[in-house]
Amino acid sequence: MRRTLLIGLIFLLSTTLHPVETVAVSQDGSDSESEQSSVWLRHTLSLKPADAITSTTELLVDASTGAVTVYFNGQRLVRGRAADKKAWSFDVNPLVRNGTNSVAISISAPKAEKPKLAVQLTPHKGQPQKLTNWKATSDVPPVGWQQTDFNDRDWKPADKSLLEKTEFGEIAYASWTPTGGPTRFADGRFRCRDGDHVVLIGGTFIERAQQYGHLECALNPNPAAKVTFRNLGWSGDTAFAESRGIFDTPAKGYERLIEHVRAEDPSVILVCYGQNEAMSVPVEASAASEVSKFEQQIQKLHADLQTTGAEIVFLTPHPFVRMPEPLPDATVWTSRLKQFTSPARKLGDTVHTIDLFTDFVDEMANADSVLHPSHQAMPDADQHPELIVARNSVWTDNGMHWNDAGYLAAAQVVSERLTGRKPQSPSINVDLAAKSAECVAGKLRNVTWNSSPNVILQCEVRRDLVSPFPMKVAVIGGADLRVELTAADDHEAHALRSVNLLPELSRDKREFVGTIPAEYRELAELTVQKNELYFHRWRPQNITYLFGFRKHEQGNNASEIAMFDPLIQELEAKIFEAREPKWQTVTIRTKETVEK
Repeated sequence: MRRTLLIGLIFLLSTTLHPVETVAVSQDGSDSESEQSSVWLRHTLSLKPADAITSTTELLVDASTGAVTVYFNGQRLVRGRAADKKAWSFDVNPLVRNGTNSVAISISAPKAEKPKLAVQLTPHKGQPQKLTNWKATSDVPPVGWQQTDFNDRDWKPADKSLLEKTEFGEIAYASWTPTGGPTRFADGRFRCRDGDHVVLIGGTFIERAQQYGHLECALNPNPAAKVTFRNLGWSGDTAFAESRGIFDTPAKGYERLIEHVRAEDPSVILVCYGQNEAMSVPVEASAASEVSKFEQQIQKLHADLQTTGAEIVFLTPHPFVRMPEPLPDATVWTSRLKQFTSPARKLGDTVHTIDLFTDFVDEMANADSVLHPSHQAMPDADQHPELIVARNSVWTDNGMHWNDAGYLAAAQVVSERLTGRKPQSPSINVDLAAKSAECVAGKLRNVTWNSSPNVILQCEVRRDLVSPFPMKVAVIGGADLRVELTAADDHEAHALRSVNLLPELSRDKREFVGTIPAEYRELAELTVQKNELYFHRWRPQNITYLFGFRKHEQGNNASEIAMFDPLIQELEAKIFEAREPKWQTVTIRTKETVEK
């Protein structure tokens, strides 16, 4: 990603945006700053995890008024729950980590009612500790404020009047373990739901996907479901978070990963690891012990992610492909990669694993032939290795990592294996003699025949989904035809290319095909723009100064990170709009008339 843009972008934001103000909505729906006030609080403390999973670590929270949201180590325990004169008891033992832990609370209450708060934590085999050293802010904090490592250096000590509550009310035991509801898989097919928030984590395959946008576009093409995506991939990463420690240990990086995912409050998590783990062992050596370690770590990762209540889907690593000399042959890793595709499957039938290894490259070729009809899949590819190498060179520069064309084809295979939806171009089938026109994967309207001497047919078409697959028009009858496609916001007609069919298939049938539609390219570009902003938001180039061990020097600038959020939300609104297919005009006319 173009991370060097951060300094200029932050400067631009700081000169054009103002800090976000809290504006409450009164009962009658009118805006009123006097109706509601909010406060955000953080408290850190040192703990040791219990030895047994049956142990308990009790967090007791009692607020006198308002809507209360509570987090522990980034995990939301309750959201917007109305204070009810009871002390809520949470067993946070599964979330306790060795060392620094955090409690984060937000309270929104009528301005006339001053909330009072009492919080107590009782560690396993320990004495109750009343938490009193809170830091607070009344300015809306950025996403991630509930995480343990959040930079709160600009937050002030909480007002003492807020902490005047000394006694706890009747204890009410509360379950914080969220549930994602019924599975999104039906008959083996995954479907996103409206409002889903999808987090992607993994290594290079996941991180680089954000540079092209195709994977997100393919995972949810349905315009009726407003789904948001957050890419937390990290190139070279493993399930042990070995790339995420920065200047800390991988264990610290792993903690950050889990807390970041929890803070995102996802409903779906896609996990893709195994590629770098496979390449950590020389090809000629045994990988049995490394596979066993990977399997154990995947089990731990799954258990830690389960606390979010999100539906978790594992993706296996994809195979490598052979490249022309003098580039090394990446397929020597094929057998080793295959060894690292199985650990996630051992989590049980309730955990979904999508196979991106078996026949993955062949199906990429099939998808590519639909995307680019001139790139026909080779039925006897094994007999033409030079053609396979040439095809691979279109998708990748090194045989391991996909480029734009590679991700475009790979995304369609991932989508098909996840959703069961096969690649399909919207097509119009026209019979000139019968004066009939039908559409597959789309809709027709305003069909007009022979509207002028040279126009045989004119109609409007709208594809069912905004996808990269080009429009096709098949015409039976007629000769020397020209087929044009005109977008609603484009006055220029674009001619569809005539495709030569085999003689035994053509007879009096002609087929015309377009290119990857402009509306899809717009959607992909908006997705890339959103991803870049979010990348700078969670991985700024000067992250060590903002959030790391040097935050004591420039950590005050971390407040500007929140300025990315409204820009990301603005782009997501445009993405939702771009997912709506638009009507286009198709015109079939005689070619000789056009030439005149």
